[in-house]
Amino acid sequence: MLEVDREEMSDSDHENPPEQAGPHAMKWWGWGDPNVRFPLADRPGFQDYLRENLTIEDFDQSWDPNPSQFQLPPSRLDPGTIAELQEHLGVAAISVDDMERIRHSFGRSYIDMLNVRRYQLPAVTDAVVFPETEDHLLETLQWADSHELAVVPYGGGTSVVGGVTPLMGEKRAVVTVNLRKMTRVVNIDRLAQTVSVEAGVLGPHLESQLADYGFTLGHFPQSFEYSTVGGWVAARSSGQNSVRYGGIEKLVVGLRVVTAKGIAAVNLQPRHAMGPDLRELFIGSEGCLGVISQVTFRVSPLPALKSYRLLMFDAFDSATNAARQMVQEGLPVAMIRVSDEAETEVFLRMALGKKGVRNNFAKKIVNKILSWKKIPAQSQSAMLVGFEGTRREVGQGWSRLWKLLKNYKYASLGRGPGRHWLKDRFFLPYLRDELLSQKILIETFETAGTWTNYLPLYKAIQDCVKHSLPERHVLLCHLSHIYSNGASLYFTVIGNQREAGAVRQWEEVKKNLNLAIRDAGGVISHHHGIGTDHRDFTGRSPVERDLLAGIKMNVDPKGIFNPGKLLN
Repeated sequence: MLEVDREEMSDSDHENPPEQAGPHAMKWWGWGDPNVRFPLADRPGFQDYLRENLTIEDFDQSWDPNPSQFQLPPSRLDPGTIAELQEHLGVAAISVDDMERIRHSFGRSYIDMLNVRRYQLPAVTDAVVFPETEDHLLETLQWADSHELAVVPYGGGTSVVGGVTPLMGEKRAVVTVNLRKMTRVVNIDRLAQTVSVEAGVLGPHLESQLADYGFTLGHFPQSFEYSTVGGWVAARSSGQNSVRYGGIEKLVVGLRVVTAKGIAAVNLQPRHAMGPDLRELFIGSEGCLGVISQVTFRVSPLPALKSYRLLMFDAFDSATNAARQMVQEGLPVAMIRVSDEAETEVFLRMALGKKGVRNNFAKKIVNKILSWKKIPAQSQSAMLVGFEGTRREVGQGWSRLWKLLKNYKYASLGRGPGRHWLKDRFFLPYLRDELLSQKILIETFETAGTWTNYLPLYKAIQDCVKHSLPERHVLLCHLSHIYSNGASLYFTVIGNQREAGAVRQWEEVKKNLNLAIRDAGGVISHHHGIGTDHRDFTGRSPVERDLLAGIKMNVDPKGIFNPGKLLN
């Protein structure tokens, strides 16, 4: 239910329990647990929206996975090669079990999920290795190097751009290295306000440990429940609260990377002037230069208060101008998210389209507020904005915001929607899983542009999808990860899945999108990464490509690390 609350602040609104994963999170990411749903039946308003915009009638379909339907090729690793690693790491350290191989042979893109539902995997790993220590990891990589095996690092497996697809390149086989056993919180330094953790730690576990000491990393990507800290760094990710805490590159102050040559340790220092910062070689390296084994992060005191509100503006460009002004004038916001008119409609349909007396009352109140403030229904743009910190900091933040917005036409719907968003902000993957079960095309993609070109970029992408996807569809967008010079544009496309050739359908759209984004001056990815999907569309100059290739050749002369990704 969309709660409407006009009060400025209350004590009960701002308690901060540690961020936790849902009870079935790992089951869902393992297979799509049929007991876990983001039930469409509870959102009749959203169902009506889909009926109006797509060709769909039945919402009762479901998919229960049956791994026995996969036809897996036998592992290309011979028993002698496997036994050699087992002698050093133990019998349980390497698996050629079919289930493990399947689990580690796909990421979480729309095409990945289509292939899994059709029990077709374009590439299958030959074995999965589970090192327990950094020494085990080093031995694993030296073993792979000596036997000409490709190595694919694997954290939570949440890549949506083909980053964990087990490509073997020119090697004789491919092994996936899963870091799920390397999960120690090595050290929390209260004085320096840093934490050192092994790369396999999941987001909820890290935040829970930090909360016990009164700290937070503040990094909450959409995949927070299922992704690992090593994956965050390798993919150069950005969290929902990046306005306050920064992207992952702002949080990393030290790391350790294991290669077949040995271990590279970038020492913790507040700053240095010893030439280029080597941390930047590995942040965003996507497993192509080695395997990140340990990371040291800068952490922040856990905020005493979290205050999030939903504001409704009279137009998307008006809301984005307000967001730009908020950041450029230095308001201490934790997060700003601005939805365009299409996404705002979906948001309201999902929130206000439920049945029941309470929800009917909330709908009447919302409509009354918007009518009173003269916010036209056809051009509404939602802005979710939040402040975090002490009670005084939060109060001052809101006071400054109200003054800044005095020349804008907007309405505040209070704290209720903010509380609801904080509670459910990691549940989008569940919704996507259910829509896929209805044979609906649903995928996300993102870019970033400056304030000068974000609107032309936005319109170029709309035109591209309109002409590339003849099937009925809707395109939603929001601005997030706001900066003084620009913002990220995050899109969701929902459409009718092509009866025959659903994979090809999206491949065509995605290729056209990559070209359109590049031609319109956007970056090919703001935070999803490169993987295979964006590898050929980065727009890097020949000099840049040569620099990266030279680094790759020096660190990984045999080319065993994640072939086919990042660099061609």
